[in-house]
Amino acid sequence: MINECLKYFKSKPVLLRLLEELSVKYVSLNKIGGSVQLDNLSDDDIEVLEGLFSKNYHGKKVITISAKSLEKALKNTKYEAIDLKELILLFNNGQLLSKKEKKNIKLKREEEFFFELLEGYKDTFAYDYLHSIVKEKGIDYQFLIKKFTKNEEHTKKLIHNTLNAVNNMPSEFELLPVFAARITNDPHYFDLKNEGYTLLKKVLLFYLKEDLSYIPLREQREYILYKYKILIDSLSNSVLVYHVDGYINKSQHKGMEGFNQMKEPYHIPLNTINKLTDIKCHKSKIYVFENPSVFAEIIKRKEVSCLCISGYANISAYLLLDMAIKNNIQIIYAGDFDPEGLIISDILKRRYKERLEFLYMDLMSYKKSLSDVIINEKRIKSLDSIKSKELYDIINYMKKVRKAGYQEKLMDDYVNAI
Repeated sequence: MINECLKYFKSKPVLLRLLEELSVKYVSLNKIGGSVQLDNLSDDDIEVLEGLFSKNYHGKKVITISAKSLEKALKNTKYEAIDLKELILLFNNGQLLSKKEKKNIKLKREEEFFFELLEGYKDTFAYDYLHSIVKEKGIDYQFLIKKFTKNEEHTKKLIHNTLNAVNNMPSEFELLPVFAARITNDPHYFDLKNEGYTLLKKVLLFYLKEDLSYIPLREQREYILYKYKILIDSLSNSVLVYHVDGYINKSQHKGMEGFNQMKEPYHIPLNTINKLTDIKCHKSKIYVFENPSVFAEIIKRKEVSCLCISGYANISAYLLLDMAIKNNIQIIYAGDFDPEGLIISDILKRRYKERLEFLYMDLMSYKKSLSDVIINEKRIKSLDSIKSKELYDIINYMKKVRKAGYQEKLMDDYVNAI
């Protein structure tokens, strides 16, 4: 009988519309109820409604019909035994779900998904990460849920590839494409622009538990992967140095020794730095300059161990300076007096603290190095991120004069101080 009733409703355009509108109401209300409005009705539509509801609708442009009135009307027909909810469900092929029901199903599937993950990675290195995000339901959890909602199978593959990577980190340094191919058979899976890297970074950060807020995002990528013996690029990533002796298990690195004997500056690639166990510097000091032209002039005029970062320090520079600290070598730094230069100074100071001294990074030196280059408002605002108190006097004065100062004007001061 219910199939016959549905067939009748579908044969009448206005009754078909009525079922469609009541279906929408059900989803909204989570129950059969409410009222719907029917407009743009033809004479035939009005006649059908008048026959079903035993009411005069002539002349009405809009007719309001409630679910309750339809249930009552059906009682006066041969379909009196039909339940309206069952009729609407049949009309929707039994798939009609309210918003609340859909939400509950979605939540249940998400819970099942993460439960399966937790069971699958129990007793592995990656388990603590999974357990933490499920418990906290923070940013990482929401990141994965969003992807899971869009494409369940793709997200499963993403998570499994990433957690498999975390459980199989290299014991010796390995290039990122080689690592990715070993884990996923795709050398580009963990490329920096891909979502595989995005998730891998989130997991590695969880275990690293270091404050990297002072390191620019680009350098963070290199640093995080390096901590787990993964190299983005072991050759082109390098740092420019002068008169730095390198050692591998107490044996002097012959290449570095040769450059030092020739009194030539040279680039040390990351691949070489990874092999070093120790370094030595002239008088146990290493002078670090932001500007290559200042670096070049200093090594021409002084016998000194020197390093040039050419802007923000990369992973090669950090590792060499870390090694300097390990070998009780004092770091002495001088940079430009502009917002970017002060931010770089702040980054290095926050990383190396009392083991790094500033060289002519004071208010008097800033005034002496002033140029006519105007600093715009956006760059001025970036000064607010600086935390090193040693730079506050410079910052306050820079906000007043809004001019940059450059190292080249302090060349003689540097030479005399070294």
